[in-house]
Amino acid sequence: MIYYLLFCGKVDPILLRRALSKVFGVAEASVDVASEDDIDSRNWDAAVSAGYSETMGDIDWSLSVYSAESVENQPTEKDLSLELARMLGGVVMFPGAEVAPSIWKLATSRGEIAYARVEEPEYEGQELRVVGVEIAVPELPRARVSRFPEVIKVLQLPTLIADSFISEDAEGAMREIRGLAMNWERLSVRMSSGWPPLSWYPASIYVEDLHCRDKADRIQRELSRDEAKLASELFGVLDSRYSDNTVEDGGHALVEAREVASDFLLACSWYWLRRPIDVPWVGGRFG
Repeated sequence: MIYYLLFCGKVDPILLRRALSKVFGVAEASVDVASEDDIDSRNWDAAVSAGYSETMGDIDWSLSVYSAESVENQPTEKDLSLELARMLGGVVMFPGAEVAPSIWKLATSRGEIAYARVEEPEYEGQELRVVGVEIAVPELPRARVSRFPEVIKVLQLPTLIADSFISEDAEGAMREIRGLAMNWERLSVRMSSGWPPLSWYPASIYVEDLHCRDKADRIQRELSRDEAKLASELFGVLDSRYSDNTVEDGGHALVEAREVASDFLLACSWYWLRRPIDVPWVGGRFG
């Protein structure tokens, strides 16, 4: 297995070898740690090998770790990062591959896991910077504490209702209806489960969800009678769930969030005039 990590803080290669030995459960003699440029002295038969290179900026080291198939203990990138951060101190970062190349996850020596935004250098010799972090990280004082909307959008939540009404093999307009229904159902799932994964949801994305619900109504008018009946039944169920998780407020929460104007709401459907029971974009550090 191959791991790609970033270190915030200087690391002694001897201590890194010792830490990798403990995490992977192999003898220190079976761990090879060397500079990426030091090809001649590498032990290519090692059970665990690590190549490091120094970087400039907020990141001190980049590290690639390879563990052979014969190694029984194969930790996840998250578990490896947490253990190395705990044993070596500092911050260890690993790719948040489910989001975007610039979004990484970090592990601290205090056992914290959070998202971070890394600004790649545009040219050789430029600093590698961590420009944003989800939580305050003392080791990264220049990074702005902020949220990451990209994480919200890629989270796959179950859509059992939409799946039961329209097959994933649907084509044409019904395929588009299915996608819009899944989006609408996910909003209710978020509301009823505490707004995963960040316990936060920006008003801008909430407005996007409402626009998608509008689009579903427009497409339904173009469907055949049987398709329109099925779509109407599906959104009837989903609208009921949305209603159960919201309260009437005349659209005040969205106006207050400066996402829509009061005049705009005069011609909107009923769901624009309701808000989540617990408004996820108000209050706290990011409200």
